[in-house]
Amino acid sequence: MEAGLWTPAAVAAYQAWRVPCVRLLLECMEPEEEAALANAHAMLAALGGAAQSVPVLLHAEGPAVWAVLREAVQLALHVRVGLEDTRMMPDGTMASGNRALVEAAVTFGATSGSAV
Repeated sequence: MEAGLWTPAAVAAYQAWRVPCVRLLLECMEPEEEAALANAHAMLAALGGAAQSVPVLLHAEGPAVWAVLREAVQLALHVRVGLEDTRMMPDGTMASGNRALVEAAVTFGATSGSAV
């Protein structure tokens, strides 16, 4: 089971939950990059040591996708990207499809030294 958490309050509720999860999906749904990154860091801080006991996927939608993905790569967290998240490439052009988005995400990993 994967737990999808959107807020620090949801992280607190998860920590009281006794159902084992194979991964935590931290979803930063704020459209502004700064707000999405702030929420990401707040949720990670709320997780504390629990973030090290189960894999964490950091994820966003819309305009904040690339900033959150870049942050996830820098923090060596799991990532995902696809047309259900954004239709825009990092340079603001329209993506030709999922493959183009994934290739851009891999580039983020290669330039940061982390695996995507």
